[in-house]
Amino acid sequence: MMKIYGLVLVFVPLTLLAEANSVQHSQSSMNLISERFQDNHDGTLTDTTTQLIWMRCTVGQTWQGNHCHGEAIKMNWHQAISKAETYIYTEKSDWRLPTLEELRTLVVCSSGLRREIRLREDYAITDAENGVRFDGRCKGDFDTPTIDQKAFPDTLKNNYWTSTEHPIFKQFSWGVNFSAGSEFNYLVKAEGQNRYVRLIRDAKQ
Repeated sequence: MMKIYGLVLVFVPLTLLAEANSVQHSQSSMNLISERFQDNHDGTLTDTTTQLIWMRCTVGQTWQGNHCHGEAIKMNWHQAISKAETYIYTEKSDWRLPTLEELRTLVVCSSGLRREIRLREDYAITDAENGVRFDGRCKGDFDTPTIDQKAFPDTLKNNYWTSTEHPIFKQFSWGVNFSAGSEFNYLVKAEGQNRYVRLIRDAKQ
């Protein structure tokens, strides 16, 4: 006896596929904080614009619930570099100090106004005639700290280290001040010159 088996093909209209993709995209967008940060539910966020993973808390604090608890730790630049090299969090050990270019991406000026950033290799350019320093400082009436406070609650209104050193005077390093969003290149790296630290890692690793 010969048996013939047939194939049943199911055709799904392209419009339905498009609608499904749209719903999936909308749901994914709804899960983002400020339409940018993906919550990894472990005290870290993935920045979907840069593909960098940030610790939500300043070093010294711990993530509990929806906030950072405990006291943030200040340290000098050399301690910050060493801390990052030995830091283990979320079972990852490739944490590092962010560069100036990376840390400045977290600055948010709620006023929508910010000074232009004009940096030479060794300092922020100043308009001598008008006395304006082009350091990225927020302008107008803005909230502090100058960071997305939903993504990074309990951030200190203070200076945070970057790994970017002064190209000429190695005793200095660049930092970002989250009380105003400005960038500084004269933060002394020596003992006793302590700032806050937020660590970062690459998402692809």
